[in-house]
Amino acid sequence: MPSPEELQTRIERLEKLVKISTLIPSSLDIDTVLVQILEAAGEVMDAGGTSIMLLEEDTGDLLCQQATGRVGKLVCQVYRLPKGQGIAGWVAQNGQPVRLENVYDDPRFSPEMDKRTGFHTQSMLCVPLVAKDRLLGVAQVVNKTRQKQVVPFTSEDEELFTLFAQQAAIAIDNARLHRSLLTQERLQADLQVARKIQQSFLPERPPEVPGLELAAYYEPSFQIGGDFYDFFHLRPDELALVIGDVSGKGTSAALYMARFVSDLKIHALQERDPVRLVQVLNDIQHERSRFGMFITLIYGILHLRTFQLDYVCAGHPPLFRYRPGASCDTVQGESGFPLGIFEEADYRLNRLALEPDESLIWYTDGVVEAQSREGRLIGSDWLSRFLEAKTLTAPQLAQKIVDEVHRFGGQESFYDDITLMVLRRKRGDEP
Repeated sequence: MPSPEELQTRIERLEKLVKISTLIPSSLDIDTVLVQILEAAGEVMDAGGTSIMLLEEDTGDLLCQQATGRVGKLVCQVYRLPKGQGIAGWVAQNGQPVRLENVYDDPRFSPEMDKRTGFHTQSMLCVPLVAKDRLLGVAQVVNKTRQKQVVPFTSEDEELFTLFAQQAAIAIDNARLHRSLLTQERLQADLQVARKIQQSFLPERPPEVPGLELAAYYEPSFQIGGDFYDFFHLRPDELALVIGDVSGKGTSAALYMARFVSDLKIHALQERDPVRLVQVLNDIQHERSRFGMFITLIYGILHLRTFQLDYVCAGHPPLFRYRPGASCDTVQGESGFPLGIFEEADYRLNRLALEPDESLIWYTDGVVEAQSREGRLIGSDWLSRFLEAKTLTAPQLAQKIVDEVHRFGGQESFYDDITLMVLRRKRGDEP
């Protein structure tokens, strides 16, 4: 039966444990949590040194995150232990605590760290850190000291330290979750800023052009993407139009797109021939491309006196021509390679005349490659069947197409950006 002194000691240690258990979760910063855990462990266990080793997910190695004692800082700088090696590795692999009176009597103990630090490990208690049935790492205390003498850890110490490790594991897991949430929040904030910057490269609204209606729609599959479109005057009677798609998605595609749009506007004002302009842009992209990225696009100049469109296609999906009461057909024309794949690629000029009430539909492949929840592609044939045989304004036509793509695929099933531009010649309102 324990003596009154022993009972009093147990009560005091349990009181410390309860106090510490409420202290540890008070911070959600993982570094602060680890320091609190180790300071508490040293106090409760009368240990000459404490350490926490967490599992590295990629390798399965144990890495020392925090350590106290005379050589604690040095241990954290050099300590890396493969899972299964040493006492800590064995505990991590087997999920069971180990208590040793003399570590040098156990063949699992590796004296390498003692040799490197000059520290002499004698007694040790090592337990797994487990939260939600997941191993996070191990916690250990060494060299229990009483009256300046190293003494063995007891079974009572093991029970107490195991309880302590359970509380510590929960605190570590919560701190990690908090850090992950903060990282996601920062990423979302950065993406919001990036989206605003990217949208600044796209026109705020279509220009007002007598005799024409223009409408556009842009929706990235992520918060930012690589699709782009634009319309701008080269001369009062010449309107440049472009739509394109950078290979890939997300941030890299958005950055590539932003730089390309800047190049396009600079060179479009200098080079009035669409074929020559696309060749120049191809040479720039071929020289710049480092990761196999490329760009598809259609660039054209609409002559506002005649409504003749001269355009060049570089590997982009062809235009659709919509005639109310007639059909919605693919415009057959010549296409060259996407920009950036081959040096000195060959491009040809296409030409068409836009009749009154006719619309041209410019789009990226996200419009015709939307997938249903069953994995079916929407394709392009549906446009002829879907569009009603009546006159639609450019905004109505764009909205009708977007609504059908969303209806077919569902809001959460898009794997590519969706960009759409509609150009309609009005009847009876000639420039």
